[in-house]
Amino acid sequence: TPTEELELGEKTQEAIRLQKIYEGLENKLAREPTNEEWCAAAGKINMEALSQAIEEGLEAKNKLVTSNLRMVQGVVNVYIRNGLQGHYNAGDLMQEGIMALIRAAE
Repeated sequence: TPTEELELGEKTQEAIRLQKIYEGLENKLAREPTNEEWCAAAGKINMEALSQAIEEGLEAKNKLVTSNLRMVQGVVNVYIRNGLQGHYNAGDLMQEGIMALIRAAE
């Protein structure tokens, strides 16, 4: 449902935000940040909350991708039915469609 997609997208974006915070701290400090530094910068109480947010975000991204694989297959089938199979390989179209789907989920 659209509401579920929105919720999954928000969780995915939160996980990406937390990972970017870690990378930013790593560059700023010129070393790996401690768990306490990462939690403080991310606004999380502890590593358990931070890890849970990242895990939920990755699960949400995977669900978004797997839930939309049929759409990619449908688009590939349209290309093949319309006689473009001589110009395009169905496997390559699927691979490109899945990569685009992953980028869109992020």
